[in-house]
Amino acid sequence: MIKTAALICAAWAAAAAPAVAAQPSAAAADRTAVVTHGDPGCLPRSSDGAVTEPTREALRATGTKVVSEMMAGGPLPKPTTPSASERAAPELGPLSMDAAFGNVWARCGLTRRERSLVTLGILIALRADSELEYHFRIARNNGLTKREIEEAIYQATVYAGFPAATHASAVYSQVLKEDAAPAK
Repeated sequence: MIKTAALICAAWAAAAAPAVAAQPSAAAADRTAVVTHGDPGCLPRSSDGAVTEPTREALRATGTKVVSEMMAGGPLPKPTTPSASERAAPELGPLSMDAAFGNVWARCGLTRRERSLVTLGILIALRADSELEYHFRIARNNGLTKREIEEAIYQATVYAGFPAATHASAVYSQVLKEDAAPAK
């Protein structure tokens, strides 16, 4: 029985081999086509098929644009951190703008909506309160519905644990409450 199954598999593989070999591999197609998936205005990299990598100036400008667009769609609390001149690590802001927003959020390959889902999962696992507060709002601004955000919390429960998910649920409840309250 085992020998028969092995012979059938070998015969099938031999018959299928010419058809498979004639088609370009997905990896080859990925190397030759410029990535078009992502948000309009994303910065293609050489891995996307671009000829050159974006400059630092382009990353900073695009990062600034991404942040302003993601924070424009709804209520977001104003940062309470001290100004750059009052901070112990004044270059933290520009580093986050370049690295997080210019280099990652502005990449092609995932939409901001998709990146929001990934980010929520990570922040839930880290129990990162203030970042979760911002990113729950950013996720809504990026098109996620209340139900989808709740599903992200449920999904994180299995991998990050009930305490982390319960914590995220409390933060999200507070965000919903604050956003529903009349402006003062």
